[in-house]
Amino acid sequence: VSIERDRFVNRVLQYAMSGDDAENSINAVLQYLGTELHADRAYIFEDMHDGTFDNTYEWCRDGVTAEIENLKGVPFEGVVDAWYQEYERNQHILIYDIEAYRKVSKNMYDVLKPQGINTLVTGPLELNGQYVGFFGVDNPPAESMKYISEIIHLLSYFLSQLILLRDGHNRLVRYSYFDSMTGARNRRALTEFEKEKFDPSISYGFVMCDINGLKTANDTL
Repeated sequence: VSIERDRFVNRVLQYAMSGDDAENSINAVLQYLGTELHADRAYIFEDMHDGTFDNTYEWCRDGVTAEIENLKGVPFEGVVDAWYQEYERNQHILIYDIEAYRKVSKNMYDVLKPQGINTLVTGPLELNGQYVGFFGVDNPPAESMKYISEIIHLLSYFLSQLILLRDGHNRLVRYSYFDSMTGARNRRALTEFEKEKFDPSISYGFVMCDINGLKTANDTL
């Protein structure tokens, strides 16, 4: 079992490191995770820093309905907080029977049940000592749950690092294409638009302006 687990984790790391960007790597890891663990879904939820969580990534087995658009704004208080408390104790959550879990957390049961979930394994995503979300798989085989929970625990760090890389990349893109003071797109963004996204059949416009006295204002104020 240990050899098989290590093989699995090593394979996931290959997917994580082989993508051309963090977004593609995250999706590749989830696809491999869901496929190899014979799950219906593999997913990530992220803290939106407004008291809610969004399903930001999802892989679904063929024939399984995607839920990512339905799982936005899941409240922390009264729902996700129950899982965070469990993460503090065990670093993962195993649900062998969704009906039995109703007695543990009725609010979370009400979120999970409409998705057709019977079994579930989930673990936290953590950066700099703070939980930033969670990930998991839905409806894996019950006989594999304990083995899967060990894999989820081992992968938590690597998925968290991919999210960190993604956020760093997104910040660099914003710095490159947006003016930091006004939020307006800059000349580089215009060039990229014309090269990659411009549709000759649709009109567009842009504004370039000079403001009298701006240098003096910048220098003195």
